[in-house]
Amino acid sequence: MAAQQAFSCKVVCTQPRRAATTTVAARIADEHGSPIGHHVGYAVRFDKKHTASTNVLFATEGHLLQKQVPHPKWANTAATNRFAGIDILFLDECHEDSKELEVLLFLAREVG
Repeated sequence: MAAQQAFSCKVVCTQPRRAATTTVAARIADEHGSPIGHHVGYAVRFDKKHTASTNVLFATEGHLLQKQVPHPKWANTAATNRFAGIDILFLDECHEDSKELEVLLFLAREVG
């Protein structure tokens, strides 16, 4: 029998609102049979449930944007460092126009 290789992939999916972010993360974690915060987690303003080994992370657009735009103190951060550690980025609910989404789309295009 062939040995199975462990595959590590970091997927981030944005949601426009906090309630959608936490609800979708809880549902996906339940469907996978793991507690929220282990393989599937979420990150919203003032609340997060994820670890370094979380594979699928649901985040609000604002939270992800805050992590991508450098603080003025470190403004010389190269664009290539943006989205570091993220293998797949889903920008969900793009039909709901927001300033945060527009900036994320711009940053993703800049890196890609």
